[in-house]
Parts: sequence; C-alpha cells; structure tokens
Amino acid sequence: HKKFISVSNTLLSNISSMKFASTFLQPVNENDALNYYSLVYEPRDLKTIKQMIKDGRITNSRELEREILLMFSNAIMYNKSNSDVYQWAKEMQRETDVLISLFKEAE
Repeated sequence: HKKFISVSNTLLSNISSMKFASTFLQPVNENDALNYYSLVYEPRDLKTIKQMIKDGRITNSRELEREILLMFSNAIMYNKSNSDVYQWAKEMQRETDVLISLFKEAE
C-alpha cells in the first residue's frame, strides 16, 4: 500500500503541475459556479482526491483513475462546451490518460 501511495502522489503532483491545473486544485467555490453542488453529485478536485488516498478511501489504481476521470467529467458536464474550463478539462484529461497508463505500469 505504501508503494501505491507514493506512486499516486507522484501522479497527482504531475497532474497538479499541468498548464490548466489551478482550476482543479481545490473544491469548486459555488460563488464562482452557480448551483454547482445541486448539479454535481460527486464533486472532485485534486485536494479531495489526495485526502481520499490518505484516508484509505482510494486504495488502488482503478479507484484512483475513476476519481480523476470523475473530476474531469464533472467539469465537462457542468461547463458549456465553448468555455475555457470545459476545454481545459478535455485537454487535461487527454494528458492524464497518458500519465495513468504509465502509472499503471509502475504500480
């Protein structure tokens, strides 16, 4: 389990340093996103995902991949397709898919 935590922290650090990551570092502020928590039932951000690993709620690469995908899917679902956040989520998801493939090999 320690190896999973170490490798997953490296993965999340890599995601956190991506060009548009600042949008996904912290939970969404509903003052910035009207009705977000009414529309998104399982909000995710990188801080929450890191905490879920620390708390033992994410224990393997499959669960981690699901949570990361959920974070981007929420952004894509909530935001209009012509918005910056929508485009950032799509781009980061593509980049993250590559990282996750490497992560699974390293695990």
